[in-house]
Amino acid sequence: MKKYKIVIIIIVIFITIEVKAISLSNKNGSLFRNLCSNDGKIYEIKFINLQERESYFLLPLEKFNIDLKTYEYSSLEKTNFPLDLKDYYLSFIEFKNKYNLNFYVYHGLTQRLIWNYLYPDKNFRFCDDNKKYYDFYENEYNEVKEKIENVINGPEFFKNINYQLPNKEYIYEFKYLDNYYVYDNGGLDVKLINNKLYIKGEKGSYKILFKKNKVVYNDILFNYLVTDGQNYVFSANNYNDVTYEMNIIIDNYNLTIMVTDNEESLNKCITLTSESESNVFCANENNLINISLLKGKYIITYNEDDLYKEKSITINLDKDNLIKLNLERKNAIEKDNLIKDDIKLDNNINEEYTDNIIFENTLSINNIIYIIIFLIIISTGVIFVRKKK
Repeated sequence: MKKYKIVIIIIVIFITIEVKAISLSNKNGSLFRNLCSNDGKIYEIKFINLQERESYFLLPLEKFNIDLKTYEYSSLEKTNFPLDLKDYYLSFIEFKNKYNLNFYVYHGLTQRLIWNYLYPDKNFRFCDDNKKYYDFYENEYNEVKEKIENVINGPEFFKNINYQLPNKEYIYEFKYLDNYYVYDNGGLDVKLINNKLYIKGEKGSYKILFKKNKVVYNDILFNYLVTDGQNYVFSANNYNDVTYEMNIIIDNYNLTIMVTDNEESLNKCITLTSESESNVFCANENNLINISLLKGKYIITYNEDDLYKEKSITINLDKDNLIKLNLERKNAIEKDNLIKDDIKLDNNINEEYTDNIIFENTLSINNIIYIIIFLIIISTGVIFVRKKK
């Protein structure tokens, strides 16, 4: 019978805590810190405990209502506040545990973080009674702010389609990756170790699901929101329950490259550059370069040497492909110019010396006229003599 009484008492206590009682305490009333917004207003940082747990005002007001009788239970889902507010609320644990800060300090830092998240245009900063800004654990504040923002948003590879080659292990890194756990590996070989994600698998399309790690905290946390119709006092017992998806496509395309000189294949090497890396590949015994690649954009480059100029082309690989990289000889232009110069020289010689050509053992063209005239005269004399006789 005693056991049943104990159980009934425990149930009554939890019902009282969860539904009936609103216990708002206002210890010492103030943290003796102010937050100023960029519109020139000043706000005293108050703290108020909800069910004796860490809690925060959601609206920055110049005067806070601490009349407990005027507050009623509501829920975050019934308001216009974003659900990610839970993550910002729990940043007080980061301030407290990571930097070993006391209550007054970590509470003030968390209140600033919450208001800056909800009202980013206000740009709240610590200030004195004369509204003069001053730094107060600024490095700690920015470090926690960066972490919370990044964990909420997730790494870029959660948002993109990630391509992998079959049966090759890929490593993805993110500074805060250990704040998640693999909820569903999607049938892939997946390991998450020290902020690195290792993924390997067969051909196919996959989806890996992640969730944020559960809160680890010594004290019991409650999920509450109460309002007096104007302001809200809020606490949470865990992060916003979000599922993150990582899309993986495992496939490969065969790229064959033939380096040529006027259709004659050469045994050469090229540099293949993608968005993430650059590698050198060389031809096999058949003068072909065979590469297994992911879908994407690539730059194929033949680097300049003593014989050939540099040659580079860009391709978008989305199927098996054969590329011919026809090289240009360095001496090709020099040879063409030399031929042209020889022709020009010959033409100049002809133009310059044509009028002065002397034909040996032949009569000069200029003397032929005189010979003809002489022969005509002689012929005329002979004819005249014969007639006289």
